[in-house]
Amino acid sequence: MFHSDDLGRTWTEPAKPAVRFPQDTGASLERVWQLHPAAGEPDVVYAGTEPAALYRSEDRGESFELVRPLWEHPTRSRWVPGGGGEGLHTVLTDRRTHAR
Repeated sequence: MFHSDDLGRTWTEPAKPAVRFPQDTGASLERVWQLHPAAGEPDVVYAGTEPAALYRSEDRGESFELVRPLWEHPTRSRWVPGGGGEGLHTVLTDRRTHAR
């Protein structure tokens, strides 16, 4: 993902992809559906992807880590794709409770 610190006048491309599946998952990123800055945590950004996964960044989106509890959820094999595929396309955070 490219990013800009001057309202889009110039853009920076990271040296390596910021969002990618760890090798042990056997998955490949198809697309990032949403980037969501966390409410009340200025450096935290979440990414919802296809295949359905949630990523968290603590460095303003420079790098992302897979949120493993969702990826490894016991019901994952029974999830049913929607009309656009199996993507996590909406991310919301709670300003009152950062852990939510």
